[in-house]
Amino acid sequence: AQREHASEAAAVSENHAQILGAMERRYDYFRTEIRRKGKQAGGDFNRYLSFKGLTGKLELNHEEDTLDVMVQTNSQDSSSHSSASLKSLSGGEQAFATLALALSMWQFARTPVR
Repeated sequence: AQREHASEAAAVSENHAQILGAMERRYDYFRTEIRRKGKQAGGDFNRYLSFKGLTGKLELNHEEDTLDVMVQTNSQDSSSHSSASLKSLSGGEQAFATLALALSMWQFARTPVR
């Protein structure tokens, strides 16, 4: 009975080690995918903004779970401005930047019907 118990304990220990290894691999994959998708969203965001002569950047802080949106105008006008915040943009620029953000994130949202 003691041998049987020892072999079962060894099997459980081996399963536990395999599960921990699988969890670590999944977590590493998850973190890699999160970073990759963040870079992809940032590139798409900047591309959408470029249609209206703006540039932008998404700063994702995964440790604090925050997203900072930065937009700058690139106009040659003397009245143009450089902005790091959406709040200092004009209403139209704010609306366009918000739409660009939504479009850049859209591909990562799961929808029930495609």
